[in-house]
Amino acid sequence: MHLPVLQGEDLERLGLKVLLGEKACNKCKGECCKGFPGDTVPKQWKVDGEIDWEKIKQALISKRWVVDCIYIDYQSESEPYGNLPFIRPAHESSKYVFDTDIPLNHKSACTFLSDSGCTLPVSDRPAGCLLLIPYLVESEGGQLDILCGYPDEIGSATFKTFAAKAWLPYRRELLAMADEVQAHIDREKS
Repeated sequence: MHLPVLQGEDLERLGLKVLLGEKACNKCKGECCKGFPGDTVPKQWKVDGEIDWEKIKQALISKRWVVDCIYIDYQSESEPYGNLPFIRPAHESSKYVFDTDIPLNHKSACTFLSDSGCTLPVSDRPAGCLLLIPYLVESEGGQLDILCGYPDEIGSATFKTFAAKAWLPYRRELLAMADEVQAHIDREKS
């Protein structure tokens, strides 16, 4: 699936000159990764067409992955959505398997971010990360900044909702797995 590259007109209207290209990614130093690790979709955890629950369990035990939730105020005929769980990378400050806190101060990076970028192979990166498009922008004062974003058709809130809804058929299993792993971690602490 080819996603359209956003054009710079919107940023230029804000007084920013857009310089697209690989340089943007190299200069970014993980700005997106410091605040909003990408969300995964179930397909990324499947082996031979089935969710690999042991892989998820080990990922959660490693404390580098967490279960987050998004509240969706929508009623289906069979069940209200409510809080929908999904898997994403943990923050360095994550303390629990269930982690719904997003550090807005960008002081707690994704656990896979290193000085040289993401340590995950591209094939293992969350779908939410793979869809990001980096932009190197120059303000009127000449300072270069990086902005990363999703294509307009997706949007960050929309993708989080998409990821959470994709996990809906596995909701009970994912919540049970997260409870089991948290209990395991708590037992190890005592």
